[in-house]
Amino acid sequence: EVPARLYGVLEASCLVPFLSGYLANDSIVDMERHAAIYELIFDICTNISAHESLLPLLGDLPHQKKSLWTLIQSLRNQARIVEKVAASTPLARSAGSSSSSSSSSSNSNMWSGDVEPITSKIVRMANLIEERLNTSVAAALKASTESHNNNNNNNNNNNSSGSSSTLKNNNKQDDDESKEDEEPLGDKYVRELSDKRFGYEPRFEAHVWKNASVMPTKMYLRRLGKEYADLALSLPVNEQSSVFLRVDESGMSRAKMMIVGPRDTPYSFGCFLFDVFFPSEYPAVPPKVQLRTTGGGTVRFNPNLYDSGKVCLSLLGTWRGQAGESWNQQTSTFLQVAVSIQSLIFVEHPYFNEPSFERSMGTPQGDTASKDYNKAIAPQTVRWAMTDMVQRPPPGFESIVLTHFRLQRDIVLAELEKWKTKWPSSALNRNVSQFRRALDAALKNNMGSK
Repeated sequence: EVPARLYGVLEASCLVPFLSGYLANDSIVDMERHAAIYELIFDICTNISAHESLLPLLGDLPHQKKSLWTLIQSLRNQARIVEKVAASTPLARSAGSSSSSSSSSSNSNMWSGDVEPITSKIVRMANLIEERLNTSVAAALKASTESHNNNNNNNNNNNSSGSSSTLKNNNKQDDDESKEDEEPLGDKYVRELSDKRFGYEPRFEAHVWKNASVMPTKMYLRRLGKEYADLALSLPVNEQSSVFLRVDESGMSRAKMMIVGPRDTPYSFGCFLFDVFFPSEYPAVPPKVQLRTTGGGTVRFNPNLYDSGKVCLSLLGTWRGQAGESWNQQTSTFLQVAVSIQSLIFVEHPYFNEPSFERSMGTPQGDTASKDYNKAIAPQTVRWAMTDMVQRPPPGFESIVLTHFRLQRDIVLAELEKWKTKWPSSALNRNVSQFRRALDAALKNNMGSK
């Protein structure tokens, strides 16, 4: 038993903010680097849950943006992603079918022999805390029910109270709907799409490396699993530009990535699809990435994005970069690759990404050439990264594409009207008209199917 006043002492102390600061870390990779500290953090949380009088410390508290329990649940979701990668391999499936031990135990053997991985500790901690929370809630509900049954003689008052409660609930619902209407677009975009930044598809029928095989090592599995877990929370999602990833469940080494072009570029609002592959040697070698949005091999969207799909980037080893820009198996991650493509390739003036043209930046000749380059790209962005995406969204990205354009329909169309003035051409006019019709038809069909 703990002293009755202990809850008040701990609630007023810096303990909860201290724990929150560590649990808010969204990187499994970083947690494993500081495993000793996190094991102590997990022990403290588990010990708190062992005492019913201290359980409220895990819930919503003043001045806390997220409760400890919310953070723990988020970590458990990440840890399960890591274990899903381990369980996807033939070795893990064989071990699971020939042993009566739990999946968490067999996954531990896959990761690091006799040393239990931090992901298993996260799952075990979260499951134990959840069990204790459920037991506490069940006891509270039982006590509440008994109290209610002992007051059946007050039915009239209860009915009146119930009507009042119903009225309050209706008013609350109206207030919630009103608040949703007033919600800023940026907040609404993040709210509707942030949970979709990472996910799985049963199998990619069309993938550059569909038939490629890997021989996964423990290092490969550990690294890939932890990176996937981090990507589930770290991929950038906002109305300015976003990155989404889907992993092939039939082969965790394959993935597809969609990058939404940043604002104020000739790629604005466009959805560009990439195939991703992690070879057996990963992370000793960089991942492989190929652009699929090429108009069937007819469009070169950028000096670094060939019509063949080749992506030129020093991190990928497909372009000679300066010292420190190439892939480093100890520090480089796929997140860096994704953000580099998003921010270094999809830029406002892609013409100057060509090294030999960089010297003309800021000159009349360079400015004219850059404008002409964007003028040629803009119609292709509308045709292949907007219209084609709306009409034929890639498997796994259907709701992302529709939600992206539904939320920003008016802004996108207004931006395209500016493009028609900024980069005038008959091709752009034609493609914008086709996109408007395709988008409205897609939105209408989606509303009709609900």
